[in-house]
Amino acid sequence: MILKAHCVLSGGRFEPVTPGLLRIQEDRIAQLGSDLSVEGEATLDFAGLAPAGFRAVIAPAFIDAHCHLELSLLALRIRYPGSFVGWIGKLVLRKPKRLGTQLRAVTHGVRQHLAAGTATVADISANGRSWQALIDLPIRKIAFAETLGRGPRARTALAELPEKIHAMPPDGGLFLRGVSPHAPYSTDPQLYRLALELARMENLRLTSHLAEDPSELRFLDSASGPWITILKAVGAWDKAIRPTGQTPIQWAADLGLLDFPALLAHVNYATDADLQRLAAGCASVAYCPLAHRYFNHPPHRYRDMLEAGINVALGTDSAAAGSPLSILAQAQAVHQLGGLPPSAVLAMATIRAARALQLDHVVGSIDPGKSADLAVLAVNDNPDPLAAILDPTARVLATFVAGHLVHRSPDVAAP
Repeated sequence: MILKAHCVLSGGRFEPVTPGLLRIQEDRIAQLGSDLSVEGEATLDFAGLAPAGFRAVIAPAFIDAHCHLELSLLALRIRYPGSFVGWIGKLVLRKPKRLGTQLRAVTHGVRQHLAAGTATVADISANGRSWQALIDLPIRKIAFAETLGRGPRARTALAELPEKIHAMPPDGGLFLRGVSPHAPYSTDPQLYRLALELARMENLRLTSHLAEDPSELRFLDSASGPWITILKAVGAWDKAIRPTGQTPIQWAADLGLLDFPALLAHVNYATDADLQRLAAGCASVAYCPLAHRYFNHPPHRYRDMLEAGINVALGTDSAAAGSPLSILAQAQAVHQLGGLPPSAVLAMATIRAARALQLDHVVGSIDPGKSADLAVLAVNDNPDPLAAILDPTARVLATFVAGHLVHRSPDVAAP
């Protein structure tokens, strides 16, 4: 198949090829240029399908580096009470309990992602069973089985974690497995160590929430604050918990998380010394701009992280956190904050996210030999197509995953 557009964004630097022609063979990008021969080949001309006053641009499909798809039905269902810990309490009461509801939520979330040009999701499942919906959905996915437990509950979680991993199908096709120790306040260090061991032995991706909220900082630094109260209330108190005097990043470094290509979700609170530790390691950060805004955190240090050489990707977090399931919307929000060129913002939504998930050899840029994971967008007439993509007027015409058209707007006929 040949795709035609006003331009194609080529390579990791998103160089515009104008006019843009892209050849797909099976599931791969075979060739791109402005003068490809199209005679005798099936052709889909997006340039002719863009609305009046708009241009069609073919970009690498977006990648969601951090999401909880099982919460996709909770948009506008939970009011933020002004406390992250209080919000977690409300979430626990509202999150789906039945597997069927959970899987419907996952399917709903994937449809939203595909409609927004996203072709890869890194999904965390509390019970490790979201894969049962994901496995058959036409999106590239990493299914992270979550683990947590403190005190008496840690022993059960240690026994159950290998079972969660081995219950999932093997890696293959569009499916990869991952493991996710939840967060320092909820998860015993032994569970983190087991997760790291399993990740190394079974080639799993690993992600964890880290430095998300001040309550987490208090928990580690002084063994005080609301998480101590909650652990005692739910029978998960661990007498071994002691003040560490550490930041979450220091704590993670001591566990070995920074020496592994882990994906650290949020990292909303980081000191200069923390940035130095992150830069010296090989972990990446998933920044969720609209969830960050929803919880009213102070400005994120993603610009400082990028300047220090830390790999930063974008995530949506969840619909329950006031966030649309659209990486394009997240990237547009970052662009509106200013301080980064459009190419750097787009990289966080594509090639940097692919690197964070150890998939940059497969997706994240439009290069011959890579998978044909593509987003086709109608953008305004800004001469800079990258800036046009990051303008709120941009809309997705079509999404391709591994060469297959998996979403199209009503204006786009099937090839």
